[in-house]
Amino acid sequence: MPLYTIPPIRLMIWVYEYSGNRLIYVDDKSGNTTGYEGGARTIDYDDNGNMITMPDKMIQEIQYNHLNLPNKFMINDYSTNMSYLYRADGTKLQKTFISNANGSMYLTSTQYLDGFHYATEDGHTMGAWYEESGGFASEPEVFTAIMQEINYHNQLKFVPTAEGFFDFENNQYIYQYKDHLGNARLSYKKAGNELLVTDSNDYYPFGMNFVRNEEDITKFGTGSYVNYKYQSQELQETGMYDYGWRFYMPDIGRWGVVDPLSEKGHNFSPYNYAINNPIRFIDPDGLWISITDGDNQYRYSNGQTQHQVNGKWQAMIQA
Repeated sequence: MPLYTIPPIRLMIWVYEYSGNRLIYVDDKSGNTTGYEGGARTIDYDDNGNMITMPDKMIQEIQYNHLNLPNKFMINDYSTNMSYLYRADGTKLQKTFISNANGSMYLTSTQYLDGFHYATEDGHTMGAWYEESGGFASEPEVFTAIMQEINYHNQLKFVPTAEGFFDFENNQYIYQYKDHLGNARLSYKKAGNELLVTDSNDYYPFGMNFVRNEEDITKFGTGSYVNYKYQSQELQETGMYDYGWRFYMPDIGRWGVVDPLSEKGHNFSPYNYAINNPIRFIDPDGLWISITDGDNQYRYSNGQTQHQVNGKWQAMIQA
């Protein structure tokens, strides 16, 4: 007898622009509000094939740099915006989120330095972001904000470790259980003589979280380790995951931009995720798939099957 059942999600109508594999709109007929929200509104692209609007998610405009990495998101009738700062090689240095919703200002800035996460915040409680009536791009039924008063500057938040993270705010280790694909399933910490679960996640195959019940809901917080969920990538306020080279939309199983290495997988759509087989393959950085087999890592690149030796990719020698 199952403890809970997963509500069905049926994406009934997918319309493509066949000349460029571009998804024009999605119409979800299931009526399940924890899945894809909205529907049937046209998605626009620029000449490079980058998605520049996503009206179903209240994203009015997306701007890109010369590497086709997003510079800015304009959201919720332009009352909210997110901007990103990168190095010349595409490494993310900073993310800034500004909201003017409901007549109040909220600002947060997250800095990234070799795994160390710093945050500057100023405004009201974080929970104000996620009201359903606000129409923000995140999935309010799936992710709940961590409620806390915020008004601090340049605070070191956390750094990743081999077992999970070290939380500098609370001076404690956070341990994570991950599945074979690197998905964070459980985060916990020591609380006296017991273990306290700080976050738990279950996923549909392409990475969307599903809600089990109102008491057991996954969390999202600005500059927080709990944002590292599906394949240990960072969930953004837009509901997308930042893989480094591309942003991924788990509710529809597609990237928002063309694969920079699309010539190596010309048999597949340049917007596909993990060649449409997320149970077997992962995409570590948004460039190309990788195969996980126990402690071994494999990938297919330049017509060769390669494996990782001492952190470097080498072609496998066929017997």
